Amino acid sequence: MTDEAYFEEVRVDETDREIENYLKALPFQKKNSKSNITNLLISVIAFISVGLFKNSLPNILILVAVLFIHELGHFIGMRLFKYRDVHMLFIPLFGAATAGYEIAPNGSRKAIVSLLGPLPGIFLGIIFWILCFKTRHEIFIQPARTLLFINAFNLLPIFPLDGGRFIDTVLFSRNPKIEVVFQLVMGLLLLSLAFIMKGPFLGIFAVLVLVSLYPAYMSASIAKKIKTDMPPPTQITEQPPIQYIAEIKRLLRRRESFQKLSVKTLAKHIQNVWQKVCNKPPSAGASFGLMFVYLMSLSIGLISPLMFEGVWAASQVKREIKILKMENGQTAKQETMYFKGKVVRRIEISPDDLFHGKVESFDWNTGVLKETGQWYHGKWDGEWSFYDKSGKLYKVMKFDKGHFISQKELTTSGWIEKSFNELPKFAQWSIKREETGPPNGIKHKRKSLEELVASRDAVSN
Repeated sequence: MTDEAYFEEVRVDETDREIENYLKALPFQKKNSKSNITNLLISVIAFISVGLFKNSLPNILILVAVLFIHELGHFIGMRLFKYRDVHMLFIPLFGAATAGYEIAPNGSRKAIVSLLGPLPGIFLGIIFWILCFKTRHEIFIQPARTLLFINAFNLLPIFPLDGGRFIDTVLFSRNPKIEVVFQLVMGLLLLSLAFIMKGPFLGIFAVLVLVSLYPAYMSASIAKKIKTDMPPPTQITEQPPIQYIAEIKRLLRRRESFQKLSVKTLAKHIQNVWQKVCNKPPSAGASFGLMFVYLMSLSIGLISPLMFEGVWAASQVKREIKILKMENGQTAKQETMYFKGKVVRRIEISPDDLFHGKVESFDWNTGVLKETGQWYHGKWDGEWSFYDKSGKLYKVMKFDKGHFISQKELTTSGWIEKSFNELPKFAQWSIKREETGPPNGIKHKRKSLEELVASRDAVSN
């Protein structure tokens, strides 16, 4: 059957004409830029106002700047690919979003637009961390952390985050059933995270994702049938030709839930189907290249924050060796460890630089005692006591010159004693490693007792 003959068999009624006229009147043309900027500013003010209930103004401003940079990447990408009606909005309690209309939908371009949001933020976050290490100014830390966290989080393959949209576009959008299963799993994952984190707004977001699955699946299924049964469009247009409108409407109204929709709502569903009909999925080569860029970006986004935080924390640790005068007139070494200028550990050291004697550990933030114990020539010895954040004793471990004896834990029913085999596997592994490993001692540059005594500034009464 020729295209002309096929189209002649498609019956067009008055409703189809109404839908056509409605679609032609939709504001796909560029909106007034002044109106877009006004809406953006109003949404930013609302976002800041709501956020002040939970955060300080500097942190809110940093968050706004980070979200703006993220969405600016999407905005620039959409403008480069000639999207229509591109606009950006801040959504209080949720974040920000950039939307636009693509005349000739293309999977590769959609995937690139998804990546253009998080990638600039990740690289800018790395630059802020480098500035922090170079200048030693902590003013760069919060922007660096926020940039890396938000943008790395957005790269996670969870729909509807950027990573989820990317994966859906590149891998799953060719098959409606696989696509809806992916989105369903991601929606349920978001809902689970909302329960675990006790986040009501994340829960609302997850519910919205789940509610949108059925109409999205219907649109994708009908689009696939249209591409299979109907002749391909001779050219890509903003609105579907009248014959496509009639056929898409007919297929939609086969579903009971779509039979009583208004012309306006039906037109929007038809427009969504038409976008999927016109969409060109990425080729195999493009998909491979895009996935490589995505996986590299995700790896950098997840690994770099851990690396920078670890290096920064290590740079905040300082150690000091003091000489203690004992009651019997003898002297002994003691190492004091500081984190951000606060004492976190004191430990006695033998003349051969092994841990030997008492040790105390403190919470760096509150100064509360966390741990007390005894070393014997680099091995755990005697009783080791562990305290919670309030300073209450909750666990006692006993050793004999490095060999485990027993462990007592405080439970709701009282103290319970455990043998080695009753401990968690990780605890067993840690104890075995210490028993069989070399003695523990100071790891910085070693100084003999005579050198330390000679340094009068290091002597403490």
